Amino acid sequence: MLEKKYVDRGNFFRSLHPVYNPLITEKEATYFRGAAYAYYRFRQDAIGDTVDQVLRSPHYDHQLCRELLELGCLDTYGHDERAYRFLEQYEDLAKGEGAEGYAETVDSMAFVN
Repeated sequence: MLEKKYVDRGNFFRSLHPVYNPLITEKEATYFRGAAYAYYRFRQDAIGDTVDQVLRSPHYDHQLCRELLELGCLDTYGHDERAYRFLEQYEDLAKGEGAEGYAETVDSMAFVN
């Protein structure tokens, strides 16, 4: 006899498809994994593969992740603007631009609510 069972999508996707990208939350990973399955179902394999690649791509810039965590951008919602400003300055620094004043800007962002 068949019996109706309920499955938690997050746990299901996590067991089949681990997420290695530390910048994506569990909720976002569940949403994106569901979207990838939908794209595969509608024969949009290229888009589904791209979503899967983003979810499986580890982020090797530990300095960037550490600083975003220290600023509180990865722990709480509502700090997107602070994170975007930081990432713009971080990219400029990586290109060799704007190195003077980088430390002061990061310090001032840490105290902004």
